Amino acid sequence: MGMAAPEREVDGRPGSAARAMLEALVASAPNNVSAVVRLAQLHTDENHLDAASELLENTLKLKLKKPEQEQVLLAKAALLLRQSDWEAARKLCDSVLKE
Repeated sequence: MGMAAPEREVDGRPGSAARAMLEALVASAPNNVSAVVRLAQLHTDENHLDAASELLENTLKLKLKKPEQEQVLLAKAALLLRQSDWEAARKLCDSVLKE
């Protein structure tokens, strides 16, 4: 088996091709929760926590089915943990579990 080719860079940063594709997908289908959560994870990995938070908050304003809403809420809880906001993350997880 050959090695996979390295990911192309769009703006000189590793992973930027994936980010650009996800951003385009989310722009065209903002209710694509899988793409939203993955893009939020990329923002978080790059320490763009405000961008990740804004993306998740905007997605929560959409009409989502319960499983999709829970997926976004859990992604938000993970972001809160990254920000060391343990109590807010716990409350968010508790709210998902109670529903």
